[in-house]
Amino acid sequence: MQHDSIIQFKSYLEKPGKALLALHRHPDPDSVASNLAMADVLREYGHTVDIVSTDAIPSAMSFLSTSIQFVFLDDKVLDWSAYDTFWALDMAAGDRHGIATPIPENLNIVVIDHHISNKGWGTVNIIDNKEQYVSTCSMLLTFFKELHINITANRATTLLTGIAGDTGFFCVWQ
Repeated sequence: MQHDSIIQFKSYLEKPGKALLALHRHPDPDSVASNLAMADVLREYGHTVDIVSTDAIPSAMSFLSTSIQFVFLDDKVLDWSAYDTFWALDMAAGDRHGIATPIPENLNIVVIDHHISNKGWGTVNIIDNKEQYVSTCSMLLTFFKELHINITANRATTLLTGIAGDTGFFCVWQ
């Protein structure tokens, strides 16, 4: 991981505020798990966190233990002004979240994504354009290790779920 990416990540992490995370449409294990793990770390750093979704979470993901509740946007409308930063994880494009309300131009957006198709649509773009990572969860694991963030049993299970999901449970690898 690039050193400047770690510094950018750390600067937003260490600036507590009201954080919004959103699952991409039709969430898969990497979307759910990366958002849960990141939300857990953000809360540890003093952020207030909401995770929103416009689609149901697959029932196969219900085993993940978390104290974080998802907010389901049935009408796909969101008041973005309630948030300081939008953490867009595993989201290759700015419309992938499915929220109908446009993102305000003045909102800080931290994009963390492993998809090479991501052209960088955030304020900060941490994108794996060298195809080194199999999932956004594997990127987060690197960040957490680099910054000496405790990988609790819950975080380990969550991150492994995202990595396993994006590799077809280790049957598909780069």
